[in-house]
Amino acid sequence: MVRGRDPNWVKFYGQRETSGGYFTSGCGTEIYQGRLFPRDMVGQLFCCEPSNNVIHRSGLTLDGSSYRARRKASEAASEFLASGDPWFRPVNLRVGPDGAMYIVDMYREIVEDYSAIPRFLQQRYGLAGGRKRGRIWRLIPEKAQLRPAVNWQKASNEVLLAALEDENAWRRFTAQRMLITRGGRTAISGLTKLVRQGRSATGRLHALCTLDGLGVLRPPEIAAALGDSDLGVRLHGLRLSERVLPDNAETVGLVASLASASEPRVRLQVALTLGESNTSAADIALLQLARRFGQQRWMSAAILSGARDRAADLLAGLLSGKTVGRGGRELVGPLAATLGGRRRFSEWGPVLEAVASHDVAVKTACLEGLTTGLGADTEKHDGVEPMWTSLARLVTDRSPKIRYLAIGLASRLGFGSRPAVRREIRRAVDLAEDVRVPVPDRARAIRTLAFASFEQVARTFGKLLDPGQPLDLQLTAVAAMNASNDRRAIVAMLAGWSRYTPRLRKDVLDAVMSRENRLPLLVGALEMKTVAVAELNASRREQLVASRNPKVSARARRLFAERPLETELRARVARYQKALVGKRDLKRGREVFARHCLACHKLKKEGHAVGPDLGGVIKKPDEAILLEFLNPSATIEPAFQSYTVVTTAGRIYTGTMAAESATSLTLRKEKGLTDTVLRKEIDSVKASAVSLMPSNLYEKIGPAEIADAIAYLRKALRP
Repeated sequence: MVRGRDPNWVKFYGQRETSGGYFTSGCGTEIYQGRLFPRDMVGQLFCCEPSNNVIHRSGLTLDGSSYRARRKASEAASEFLASGDPWFRPVNLRVGPDGAMYIVDMYREIVEDYSAIPRFLQQRYGLAGGRKRGRIWRLIPEKAQLRPAVNWQKASNEVLLAALEDENAWRRFTAQRMLITRGGRTAISGLTKLVRQGRSATGRLHALCTLDGLGVLRPPEIAAALGDSDLGVRLHGLRLSERVLPDNAETVGLVASLASASEPRVRLQVALTLGESNTSAADIALLQLARRFGQQRWMSAAILSGARDRAADLLAGLLSGKTVGRGGRELVGPLAATLGGRRRFSEWGPVLEAVASHDVAVKTACLEGLTTGLGADTEKHDGVEPMWTSLARLVTDRSPKIRYLAIGLASRLGFGSRPAVRREIRRAVDLAEDVRVPVPDRARAIRTLAFASFEQVARTFGKLLDPGQPLDLQLTAVAAMNASNDRRAIVAMLAGWSRYTPRLRKDVLDAVMSRENRLPLLVGALEMKTVAVAELNASRREQLVASRNPKVSARARRLFAERPLETELRARVARYQKALVGKRDLKRGREVFARHCLACHKLKKEGHAVGPDLGGVIKKPDEAILLEFLNPSATIEPAFQSYTVVTTAGRIYTGTMAAESATSLTLRKEKGLTDTVLRKEIDSVKASAVSLMPSNLYEKIGPAEIADAIAYLRKALRP
C-alpha cells in the first residue's frame, strides 16, 4: 500500500507532516549578498523548511534596534521555491563565489524523529529511505553569466584588497580571511586607506575588521568608523572601540557623543560599549540613555549589562530629579536589585534618602529591587546602621504597600527589633484580626506579618487559619507563614490540618514541601496520621522518597510501601475475584449500577457528580476496580474527601467540598444536593478519613452483580 493512502499512516504521521501554512522545521537561513540574482533580492532573507519541501523568502526592514521579516507581497500565495517531490528536504543555504544559491538537500523520505511514528508503521515502511541520496543544488537565474573562479591562495594583496569591496559576500569574507591568515602586514597601509576612503560601505567595514583581525586597529581608524556615513560601519566601529576604551579618553568621548544619535541601533550599541568603560563620561552618557530611552526594547538590558560597578551612581542619578521619567522607571528596579546583590551598604544611604521623596511606583520598584538583590537570608550584616534613618522614613510611609516593603527590607537587614518596626507589626496584627476591615486591607497586613518573629504573630496566624475566615485570608496567612524561617510556623500549619479545606491543604503542602529542612515535619505528620498518606499525589511522594536526607527518604519508603489487606478484606476480595472470570450480564450490570452508583457518580448524562469522574475506570483492570468497591476509603482523591462542618448553632453538615468563597463553604451530598454554610457561622471543619462511598456495599451487591456492573461500565465508557 502507498503511504499516502494508508489511513494509519495519515492518522499518525501524514497529516502532521503535510499540514501547510506553518514552519515546523525552519533552518539554514541565509541573507542573499551577491549580484547574480535580481537587485530586489539582495539583502533578503531565505530560509529552508524541509517538512514542507519549500524555501521561503522574506523582506527585512529595520524595526527599532532590530529587524522585522515579512513575506513578500508577490509571494502571498506561493513560495520562493517549492517542490512537488516529497523527498526534497532543503536544510541549508549558502551564496557561493559565483553568486548562485547553493541548496543542501538532505533528500529523505522521512525527516521526523522515530518517536513521531508508531513502531508498526516503522516496520511496515522503514525510515531510512534516501539515506545515501543527499545532494547539493545550484540555483541560478535563467541565462545568467557566472563569474570566473579565482585562485584565492595565489591572489596578491592588491587583488584581496579590491575583493573587500566586492558585491559578493563570499568573496569579501574570503579575502578578509586570506589577509588575516597570511598575516598581510604589507597590506596595512592599503587597509587604513580603505577604512577612510573606500567607495563602498561594506569595503570600509571589512577593512576595519581586517585591521582588527591583524591586531593593528588604532584609535584614528576607530574614530573614522565612528564618523562614517553608513550605519553598519558606525555600529561595528562602536563594537571594535571596546578594544581601546580603557586607555583612550578621546575614544570614550567620541562613543559617548553618539548617545544622542537618531538611530536606535546606534544608541543600543553605545550602551553596550560604554559598559566597558569606568569613566565619568561613560556614566553620564549611560544615565542620559537610561532617562531618555530606557523604555525602548533591549535598552535597559544593554545598560544593565555594564552596570554592576556603577549601579549606585546610575540609580542615584535617576532619583536625583523631582520625578523619574518613563525610561528611568524601567531601570529603577533592576538597578536596585544589582545594588542589593553587591551588599555594599555604604552605597544604599543616598539611594534610600532620594527615593523617599518619589511616588509609590518608584518607591515600590526600588524597595522590591533591593530586597530581591539582598536575598532571603536574615544573617547579620555589617555596615547597615548609617542607612537606618533613611529606611525609617519608609517604614512609616503613608502608603501601606511601602510600609510593608520597607518593614521586610528592615527585617532582613537586622532592624526588626527597632521600635518603629515593632509598632508597625502591632498595627498589622490589629488590622489582620479585625473582621470589620476590608479583606484586601487585612491581606496586606497579613503579608507584613511574614517579617515578624513567630512569638509576635503565632496567635494571630492561629486565628487566621480558622475555617470561618475568608479563604483569601487563609491562603495569605499560609503564604506569610511560609516566608518564616521558624520551624514552629510549619508545625502550627500542620497541626490544624483536619480543619482545612482542599484548597487550603494544597497551599499548606506546597509550603511545607518548598524547603528540604521542613520535610521531616511532614513525614512526622504522616506517621502520626495527622495528614493521610492518600493526600499526597505521586509527585509529592516521589519528592519525599528522593529527599537528600536519608532518614526522611527511609521513613517515606516505609510509609508508602503497600500494606497487606486485613485478613477479612483479603478473603472477601478473593471471593469476589472469582466472579470476574466468565460471562457477564450487561443488562443486570446496568440495573445494579443505576440502583447503587448513580446517586453519587455521573455516567454521561445520568447520575450526580458527587464522587470522582469515572472516565479513568476504563484504563484500570477489573481487579483494581473491584478493590476500590470493596475498600473505598483506601485511596480518597483530595478533591472528593468528605468533610464534616459543625456550626455555632450545633448543626452538622457532611459532604465533599463543592465550592469555597470568601464568605461560605458548599458541601455536596448524594444525588447532587448541596448545603451552603456561611463562614461566620462555622464552629469547626474536619476532614474525614472515610469515603462517602459506603464501605458495606458488599452486603447489598453480590460477586456476580459487581462483575456485571464493571462489564457494563466498560461498555458505557467506550468512545
